Amino acid sequence: MKRRLLVVSLLVLACTAGVRATRAPGKSVTAPGISVTPSSPAPAPHAVEVSRHETEDAPRRAAEPPERNPDTLLARLAAADDYVVLDAADALAARKVTAAIPILAAISLADRPDAAPSVIDAVGRLAGVATGREHDLAVERLGTWLREEKARRAPESAGNVLGLYEALGHTRDPDAVRRLTAELRDPNVTYAAKTVIVDALVRLADPDARASLTAARAEAASAAIDDPFEDEIRRDLLEALDRALASLPT
Repeated sequence: MKRRLLVVSLLVLACTAGVRATRAPGKSVTAPGISVTPSSPAPAPHAVEVSRHETEDAPRRAAEPPERNPDTLLARLAAADDYVVLDAADALAARKVTAAIPILAAISLADRPDAAPSVIDAVGRLAGVATGREHDLAVERLGTWLREEKARRAPESAGNVLGLYEALGHTRDPDAVRRLTAELRDPNVTYAAKTVIVDALVRLADPDARASLTAARAEAASAAIDDPFEDEIRRDLLEALDRALASLPT
């Protein structure tokens, strides 16, 4: 397992190294109708609706500084600085604030290269606790981003694609299974990337994935590869597929 994770990490680093320059923190842009620094303890007239999980976590949130409350974090998703955006996305996902989904879904990954991994992860994790329209929007947006990043082929796109595979695995959605199994069957997807897909399918635990996993194992087992490094990645994939098939419910 550690060897496989190292291989995938190296793949991401190889695709993203050298393309992101460190930027000084920028000034936040306040989203319309949301006050970043409330002047009164009374609720804002347009205060966002938070999820049931967020309400149950009220005692912990009450002890947090004002700049970490959901209203402020939602406003920071519109900040000019990617690092402010990624911090807010991570915090909102940790707090299960599903009201963040529409704002996160409107973000362009191409315009936010440094924030993109956190935005992707947040949408996937929030989809896993959201219901109704918010859940559907999150899953649909992850699928759209996947198509866009595979077509865009920017230096950071390969890493974003791996992140999207992982995010789909958090959604608890049958459509995510369909999208991931389609990627698993794609001959242009590398063995390293397919290992990430298999792990995502394990999290979804949908027995409908069994046929695709079985076919992927047969293909990988019969492949003749001369390069020792690539063959090691193939063996890692086979191990992941065996674990996946053993873990799936019948």
